[in-house]
Amino acid sequence: MSDNSTLSKADPQDILDALELNRKLQKELDRIKSGIDAALQRNIILQERLTRMRQKETEVGGHSRSVQETPSVRTFGPPFFVDSEGNTPPENEDTSVRPLIFKSTRWTLSEKDALRRGVQDHNMRREALRAMREGRSIQSVEKMSKILFLYNVEEINWSQIAKQYVPTKTKEECIIQWTNHDHPCINNDEWTTLETKKLLEIVEQNNCRNWQKIALELGIRSSVLFVDFCIGEFTIYFFISFFSLSQQTNRTAAECFKQYNKQSSDPRKWSKEEDNILIRAVDLYGEKNWQQVAHCLDNRTGQQCLHRWTKTLNPAIRRGRWKKEEDEALRNAVSIYGAGNWVKVQQYVLGRTDVQCRERWMNVLNPSIKKDSWTKEEDTKLLELVKSIGVGKWAKISAFMDGRTDNQVNI
Repeated sequence: MSDNSTLSKADPQDILDALELNRKLQKELDRIKSGIDAALQRNIILQERLTRMRQKETEVGGHSRSVQETPSVRTFGPPFFVDSEGNTPPENEDTSVRPLIFKSTRWTLSEKDALRRGVQDHNMRREALRAMREGRSIQSVEKMSKILFLYNVEEINWSQIAKQYVPTKTKEECIIQWTNHDHPCINNDEWTTLETKKLLEIVEQNNCRNWQKIALELGIRSSVLFVDFCIGEFTIYFFISFFSLSQQTNRTAAECFKQYNKQSSDPRKWSKEEDNILIRAVDLYGEKNWQQVAHCLDNRTGQQCLHRWTKTLNPAIRRGRWKKEEDEALRNAVSIYGAGNWVKVQQYVLGRTDVQCRERWMNVLNPSIKKDSWTKEEDTKLLELVKSIGVGKWAKISAFMDGRTDNQVNI
């Protein structure tokens, strides 16, 4: 009885507003449910495709598939060794034990510390044994700086270090991590302008792209520059000292290669062939195993594949005009997460990317946008900003034009 009386006292407009909100919520839930149903249907299709692939793999392993049944274009995945007639080699140690596609994991700080401790302990133990053979006391080894026991890499038992100190990594992973990243001689500082300029000059002279040679030559040239500033007897001493260290403390071949690519070329455009391969790889491995997807393409990283798929190729991306429901969802998401956290915002605007959400908000929905005619004062201010900042830098210019977007100042 009390509930009915309370309901009768409620404002009719509030009741209508509540019913309208409930209707919108139901509509949004229906759309989300449709997306889930589509995803489930896609999952069923992928499971059926995986089952067919396994059946074909079993047939290939038993050599029961005929030449006519061999597809003209083979998708990714096992078997990895198939000739033009569809024949596969018999099972052997290489095909059964060593996978061609593996999931790599980042090194944690604790793993790096353990690796460093392992190298140090191993070299200290080796030096102590050498001292005993030569009749020296072990105390002489203990007095040595521990940093000195980090340099030698030639006599290290990497299998033992991986097993004893870093059981989560293989012997090969330990070698690569230490010799390419964590060795104390490796220069991990930011590249200077002079250093980058020398690198580009050396690469231009070495068309063979021998990066080990380029890295060594970069170190040698640095030593020559250092000698120019030395005088008299110290010239020979510092030249020899810096020359010997330059081959260790300068850049690795991998770092030279990365820096050259960063400086010499713009991001490589995706070709149609790469897009097709990416689509097929995502179809096989899904939208989470980006390192495995990247293995299917030449010179593409997992991050590049993820970016290309989520921003361009994903068939779930909506194009064209925005609907009222999408605008409303965008407004609600921005009110919760704020303008700027577009990765979070786009999760609540189904079918739209973070870039699309940003563009829609910044150029259309933002309530602070001025949509009336330009005043003479604004025109004068815009001309002054273009003169001082430069033509084409519309984002910077719009920051000084209250309520005007970069698209508006560019018209």
